[in-house]
Amino acid sequence: MVIKVCGVKSPAGAIAISELSPNLMGFIFHKPSPRDITPNAAQFNFSAIPQFIGKVAVFVDKPYDYIIGIVRHFGFNYVQLHGNEPVSLCEKLRRDVKVIKAFGMESIFPVDVKQYANAADLFLFDTHSAAHGGTGRKFNHELLEGYTLDVPFLLAGGIAPSDADLVKRINHPAFAGVDLNSRFETSAGEKSVELLHQFFKSIQHES
Repeated sequence: MVIKVCGVKSPAGAIAISELSPNLMGFIFHKPSPRDITPNAAQFNFSAIPQFIGKVAVFVDKPYDYIIGIVRHFGFNYVQLHGNEPVSLCEKLRRDVKVIKAFGMESIFPVDVKQYANAADLFLFDTHSAAHGGTGRKFNHELLEGYTLDVPFLLAGGIAPSDADLVKRINHPAFAGVDLNSRFETSAGEKSVELLHQFFKSIQHES
């Protein structure tokens, strides 16, 4: 079970969360987001995060040069694209870094996912919102039945500390893990290490 903690906003919080050994940690470079780290990214000691934890830089509709500049400067090994990025951009970035392509889920499964089948290492299915995530709301998980590709996906959108059993019941063959964000916060970007720790123990305990 892949566990990604996204929207980490404080340097101290990043170190504390890394000690829980999530598989992935996400840092948002999107100024409208309350979890944006663009102004203070230089204060993060990304090199102190263990190498076995994938460091994910999250963007919304940014150009290639901006994205790859951030990746190379701070040493990210994943990018998460949360906007309407074209397939060609994903393919170009994938030459240097692993790509997570996010899709907002509404009333039907998004038809454009298939276009990205050979352009992403992971998909992320999140609740649709104008803010591109962080809603704290679940989408209808029955929509996942419409996904038939082999690209593994992460489930996002309102996953809460009490949802470990729900997550463990998901039996889709491409389901890889979960993305944890706003429901584990004390304020925007400030995660509760205790809530995360309890969820990690619950999700990793065999049913």
